[in-house]
Amino acid sequence: MKSSTGPITYIARAGYCSKAVIYGILGAMILYGAFYSGSVEDIDKAKIFNEIESTTLGSVLLGAVFVGLVGYVIWRLVQFLTNPDDLDNSDASDLMKRGFYFVSALIYGTVAYTAFQVLTGTTKQQGGGKQSMSESLMNQTWGVYLLLALGVVVVLFAGIQLKHAIKQDFMDKFETGQLSHKAQGVIKLSGRAGYLGRTVTYLLVGGFIITAAIQNDASEAGGLGKALVTILETPFGPYLLGAVGLGMLCFGVFCGFEGRYRDTGKAH
Repeated sequence: MKSSTGPITYIARAGYCSKAVIYGILGAMILYGAFYSGSVEDIDKAKIFNEIESTTLGSVLLGAVFVGLVGYVIWRLVQFLTNPDDLDNSDASDLMKRGFYFVSALIYGTVAYTAFQVLTGTTKQQGGGKQSMSESLMNQTWGVYLLLALGVVVVLFAGIQLKHAIKQDFMDKFETGQLSHKAQGVIKLSGRAGYLGRTVTYLLVGGFIITAAIQNDASEAGGLGKALVTILETPFGPYLLGAVGLGMLCFGVFCGFEGRYRDTGKAH
């Protein structure tokens, strides 16, 4: 790929920087919950954004994160629509990757919306999260099958995260000529740890959704909070959860490097 320094590149970099902030805070919150408070069930997007807003100049920082997230959504749509990565449209895996870009845009669109709600103080009446979404799906025609399909997609996405961690193919995203050997080592380490942490959480969330569909019980579904509680309740739970938290913190570092050195292909 040939890198660009046009407007879309700066928009993409802002998005990755926002992800760096979010995952950094998420990792710190998980580590705190694992070793100090012992409470992780209420960790979600809104809490992360509330933590940002509670800092000095929090509204300004949260506003910047929101803008960056909007930029990330735009970047994912650009990847889906214009194919700056030169993906082969005749290759099934490349077509799936382009489809993932669209799904990613939708997901981070909801994350950006949550940030906007916290920023404008309109989250007080919100509730339900993943369970209410599951209930809503199950109330539709073919809802159980839709929920099952969603769970399978999440589990498959966990598999993709594991592949990245093992193969280190995420290094293809970077302009390695601009990076020292030490920086490349940090990216490899933080990327592998981050993708492993994401593998565990997505695998659990997908499992919950599949269980809810099979048992026809939306209450069995759960998001990040339920996944973290499940880890904490296992033998050596605090240490395993701490490892996941460290992974998320590392993924924040990785996203920071993406914000600076990510190759954006032909985007302009």
